[in-house]
Amino acid sequence: MLWHDERMVTFTGIALRLIEDGLEWLMLRFRSTAAVRAENIFLRRQLALFTERGVRPRPVDAATRVGLVVLAKLLS
Repeated sequence: MLWHDERMVTFTGIALRLIEDGLEWLMLRFRSTAAVRAENIFLRRQLALFTERGVRPRPVDAATRVGLVVLAKLLS
């Protein structure tokens, strides 16, 4: 069956993740600038703590890679 093919499952996961990221981006468009700045400061601090403690990041899956590529194309 087509849906049991591993590539189709991976593709479906990527498509769903892109839809999820798009909806999150849409929600961000309605947030105040102050809220986005506060979240940015929090995430930078969290990243600094992880770097300081030497926490290894989890492996990146295909859906995350595709999402990052799309974001890179939109932001550049």
